Amino acid sequence: MGFTKQQEEAIKDMRPLVCVSAGAGSGKTTILIERIVYLLSHPECWPDRQPALDRIVAITFTDKAASEMKARLRKRFREAQAGGMTPGAPDWRDLERQVDGARVSTIHAFCAAILREHALRIGMDPEWAVLGDADAEQLMEQAVVETLQELLEQDDPAVTRLSVEWGRKQLKAALAEMVGKRWEVQAGEDATRYSNPESLYTFWLEQWPTAQESFLHVCRHSRELPFLLENLRAFEGCCLDPEDKREKQRESCVAVLTAIHEGRDHLCERVRGYLDAFPRISGSKKKWPEGDFEQVRDTLNIAKKFLTDKCLFPDWDPEQERIAARVTCDFFQVGARVITAYREARQAWNSLDYEDMINETLEVLQKNPVMRERVASGISFLLIDEFQDTDGRQYDIARMLANVENGPRLFYVGDVKQSIYYFRGAEVDLFNSVIRNAPHPLELLDNFRSQPGVLKFINDFFAQSHLLEAVETYRSMGVFRESLGLPCVECFLPEDPGKLNMAEMHEQDARYVVGRILELCKANSPLRVMDMETKSPRPATFDDIVLLFRRGSYMDTYESALREKNIPYTRVAGAGFFQRREVQDILALLKLVLDPWDEEALLTVLRSPLAGLSDESLMRMAMMEGLAPVFHSNRIPEHFDQPEMLKEARRLFSNLYDRREGEPGNFLRLVLEHTNYEAILLGGHLGLQRTANLRKVIQLADNFGQSRPATLHEFARYLDDVTYRELKEGESPLQSRGMGAVTLMTIHKAKGLEYPIVFLPEMFAEENKGGKDIFYQRKNIGLASKIPNDEGPSQRGAFAELMKRYKAHEEMMENARILYVAMTRARDYLVLCGHASAKPNTWSGVLNRVYALGDQSHDDVIQGDDWRMLVKRHPPICTPLQNALEPAVLPDAEELARQIAPLEQQQAGSRVFSVTHLLSHMAGTEDLDSEYESEEEFTVERESSIAGVSERALAMARGSLVHKLFECWDFTTNRAPDIRMLVKEAGLGISQFDTLSGALRGAVERFQASELWALYTNARRIEREVPFLLDINPMMIRGVVDAVVDDDLIVDYKTGMPGSSLESHYETQLCLYAAALRALKGTLPKQGILWYADHGQAHTLVFTEERIVAALARAREFCATF
Repeated sequence: MGFTKQQEEAIKDMRPLVCVSAGAGSGKTTILIERIVYLLSHPECWPDRQPALDRIVAITFTDKAASEMKARLRKRFREAQAGGMTPGAPDWRDLERQVDGARVSTIHAFCAAILREHALRIGMDPEWAVLGDADAEQLMEQAVVETLQELLEQDDPAVTRLSVEWGRKQLKAALAEMVGKRWEVQAGEDATRYSNPESLYTFWLEQWPTAQESFLHVCRHSRELPFLLENLRAFEGCCLDPEDKREKQRESCVAVLTAIHEGRDHLCERVRGYLDAFPRISGSKKKWPEGDFEQVRDTLNIAKKFLTDKCLFPDWDPEQERIAARVTCDFFQVGARVITAYREARQAWNSLDYEDMINETLEVLQKNPVMRERVASGISFLLIDEFQDTDGRQYDIARMLANVENGPRLFYVGDVKQSIYYFRGAEVDLFNSVIRNAPHPLELLDNFRSQPGVLKFINDFFAQSHLLEAVETYRSMGVFRESLGLPCVECFLPEDPGKLNMAEMHEQDARYVVGRILELCKANSPLRVMDMETKSPRPATFDDIVLLFRRGSYMDTYESALREKNIPYTRVAGAGFFQRREVQDILALLKLVLDPWDEEALLTVLRSPLAGLSDESLMRMAMMEGLAPVFHSNRIPEHFDQPEMLKEARRLFSNLYDRREGEPGNFLRLVLEHTNYEAILLGGHLGLQRTANLRKVIQLADNFGQSRPATLHEFARYLDDVTYRELKEGESPLQSRGMGAVTLMTIHKAKGLEYPIVFLPEMFAEENKGGKDIFYQRKNIGLASKIPNDEGPSQRGAFAELMKRYKAHEEMMENARILYVAMTRARDYLVLCGHASAKPNTWSGVLNRVYALGDQSHDDVIQGDDWRMLVKRHPPICTPLQNALEPAVLPDAEELARQIAPLEQQQAGSRVFSVTHLLSHMAGTEDLDSEYESEEEFTVERESSIAGVSERALAMARGSLVHKLFECWDFTTNRAPDIRMLVKEAGLGISQFDTLSGALRGAVERFQASELWALYTNARRIEREVPFLLDINPMMIRGVVDAVVDDDLIVDYKTGMPGSSLESHYETQLCLYAAALRALKGTLPKQGILWYADHGQAHTLVFTEERIVAALARAREFCATF
């Protein structure tokens, strides 16, 4: 594997601190992987010990990135093993087995591990739960509401004033935001400053002169400034009379703009002096060449607006500032009470949110030197990825550990131009500061991702636009790929038919995007893209295309346009998860089970694939006596076409109603067990995504139970609440590559990804102005509130205006970085969708200005240095695809589509059986059914009697826990799950705790003493809980395989007696599993093992074609009876 000189230096540099600035597409992740490989294969990097993977910690930004890094590590270790062992080389096979337990994680997971490992030493409960974003937001809102109510009842003067001045709704929103940013608000703040308005006013007054100057120094990076200076300097010497008033004003304007650009002193005085000296633009037209007089006037007007809006501050009004100080103190004090209430609520739930994990870890390391040394001594190398998106707390944690004697060596890698998480507290200046002060910073500027025409356009655009001026002077990235031909950039700039509103502009944009997709992928002349596996060009497909959005607000418009043309697509992210049809169907079912007379919920369930009744059938039921009365009776309306489906819906409801006391996650598994809902969704549009969303609801239900009482009622209320408040929960993560579908996602979700063809829609959309803020916060300055106004809109005092401008400037700079991230996702082709009438501050406006796009005609080509951009003014005319494509499938489950018969949305003829029920009825015995129930998903019934849990429920619980034990066991590190925690989560009460704990400990000991232990610990790959749908026309069998080892061995865990009369049926079960895996993977596993966990015995079955055929015949024979 060849590396550039710069890459090799980043891999091998062993200084105590290594900082790498890595541009987009420069191989940053590869560098991290290779650095780990280099460390493990060079003992000289470890002066005091042998190389060890568990002493290397790598911090990534997301869980997905951590998983991908582990996968790449595993692959790299396998490649090293295949290259042959050399004397002194690591045991790569052993390292590959250790990857699952490698310390590669997010900063939150890293901190959580520290807190849990040392919980008892620092006085924490080690069993604290993680409070997810949706739960945390809900709890914050609850803390706000309850605190405001409590303070109002106490006639608290601060909250009374704020409620009157702002209104409850606006006040609640501002307080919730303050709680979310509590570490920023409280970090380094002197709380006593906010105890007295006069003290705060004095502080502001002292800060005011220097704060203004500091902000004007920030303005030197404004994107308008270079353009203004360039345009005004272009008229140097054009005026025939040097004393002309307009020429004098041009010279003065250039002088003040230059002073700002160069960061000189006394900028406030210079700005005000210029504006006072030239209140109007005058001069003689005769003394200027034709056209120049007007152009200078237009530029001076733009400069005046820039100086007035950004650089000139309102006069200091003591009376108004004192009012602002009083409001700010009120707000801070009420906010402090809400923050305390939120902390107490988390403590009551024994939970930490993501901010807590970092804050608690930082505090412990700061205050406890013994703890700090203990943590640092376990790490030799600390690698931090995406360093540009970290904040001061995360940096302090890393720095404290590294400063311990014999602490870890630090390696930072990131790209300041890709810092796009300001809204989450990322401190872009921190990265620049660390890089600037590093003794030997490294830089990776070579791009291996984009073809030359794309990359050179990006270089040219950002060099000319100066958009990234605030973070660094843009340096062009070097080209490494070969060209696929020009042009490979195009811009859609529709002719302006007149005044369009934003929705109409998006519809116009969507029509172009969809038409262009069809053109780029049509069979007779598709665009050619590079196949990264074969390294040769191939025709583009829908799978190569991604639409990247700044926000998800108008994503539905593009989805509708894609559907209209029958183009398959998948939406990876957005705010609509809880509004998805399948999620709402589940919510309606929960509501119906909890309140059988909820007619709205009943209507939703009966119309959904859960029941499949037609609108005509529902109308006949409603006309008879009403929907609910008819449904809950045994009557069938006259001329009713779906009597069997109605009976089935009643049976489903009755069964679920009897189980409504179960835990939410288990209840939802029961729903899927007793319906063919998943199969119907899989056979429909976006089937795999919708099915994955169902599974995500179950995951949410499981997580819900970790931090609060897990009743069905509470979970239904939670789902209803988050649906109403539209909490931003992305769809279930689904790998879109290989699905034959166009991908839609937000730019933030696309971070770290790349696509052959990238569309950037809606570039004409304006930035979010955030005008509804009632308070502003800035590190090292503090809080400042708006001033309420009884007679009109609220006002900003001078100090609050300063804070607002800081925020607006930072958001504008981040918006430029977001555009950089979006453009650099493109490998082969980039499509920019703007508008001729786009405002100057939009992405399209900047593009129009840099390349004078308004002067271009349809199919004109703008020529650059080794790049060309095609201009499109008219949308293509395309007809829809004749036939909608097959439902999209995952690349690692392509064969799944062959197993699933096409199912229509309300089909009643097919039926799905679980392996459990199939074999139970084939055996004709309740014992088998009980045995299987204990080993699949079930609901533990909580008895109200003194005897506690019944024997049947206890047996079911034991079986479930055994399965959970093997599912969570990390065989690469010989670490079994926490048995105490597993049993506690089962919720069976203290009386059964010791019994079940002993049973699980025995299962662990017996397994470790068996031959299976060696198979598991030496396995290359162990898949657990593998779901399947097996088509045995006209029926389908669904189930879950406990474990698949290296694709050759199926293992099914049992808690019954070995050698019983049921063993032949278990063999049939294994054969059905084998048939399903052959359908999934294309090859038949070699053998299956029944592992009797209670007895430590294995029953082995060798799979032969005869056995598989016989098992399938038995299953078909049984299904024929239905």
